[in-house]
Amino acid sequence: MVVWQHSLNYLKAAVDKGIQLDYFVYPGHAHNIGSKDRVHLYNKSTQYFDEQLWRLLGLLISKR
Repeated sequence: MVVWQHSLNYLKAAVDKGIQLDYFVYPGHAHNIGSKDRVHLYNKSTQYFDEQLWRLLGLLISKR
């Protein structure tokens, strides 16, 4: 289980340092996410990697 205060400390440190985060909370789950929330998590993860890979591909192509 992730302690909520640790998450808040992490977020505050990122904001203080000007670091942008992609962060999503699933309330009601300890550390293992189940049921329909797991489907949402997998979809969100897939979307994130898809966006990042296309962004990286665009950067690589633009440097040619």
